[in-house]
Amino acid sequence: MKFFTVIIICLFVISCTKPEKDLTLDVKIVEFNLTKENNRNMLMFRPNSIGYKLKVTVKNNTNQDTKFWAMSCSYQQDFTTNHSDALIVSLLPGRCDSNYPMTYDLKQGEQKDFDLHIFKDINIADNKVINNISKTKVGLIIRAETNDFRKNFDDYLDNVYSKKFIKIIWSNEINLSN
Repeated sequence: MKFFTVIIICLFVISCTKPEKDLTLDVKIVEFNLTKENNRNMLMFRPNSIGYKLKVTVKNNTNQDTKFWAMSCSYQQDFTTNHSDALIVSLLPGRCDSNYPMTYDLKQGEQKDFDLHIFKDINIADNKVINNISKTKVGLIIRAETNDFRKNFDDYLDNVYSKKFIKIIWSNEINLSN
């Protein structure tokens, strides 16, 4: 009887442990309050916005290789926020010779960094919106179920254009209310 009780307790403990996520996102604000007064690109491309430069780190927490799809240059379209109605995820102009969907292959424990910008309207006056964006998360949009290049290249592009996705992996919260 004791053996049976020990087995049940072990199964209960194992079932209650929180599994590690395959991929995690960590977001850090690198620069904040970018405006047309202090940034030439903001003046030319986002004059009515306040910008935040972010470093987004995608990490593989599994004991095997993990892959995900993103564009080689315009990878910002593979990211979103939990407040997409008030915030725009984008890039300030940079160099790009060729833009195409590609898989990022992360070995066990490896990580990949992406530089993104988030913009909010300079004239936000709604306190509810301001309070909401104080708890902003960035999400990596997973658009393909497998990593078979031949099967997913067209699927990836179809999902981008139709705005379909398989799942979103969310980051830690950052405060963009300042």
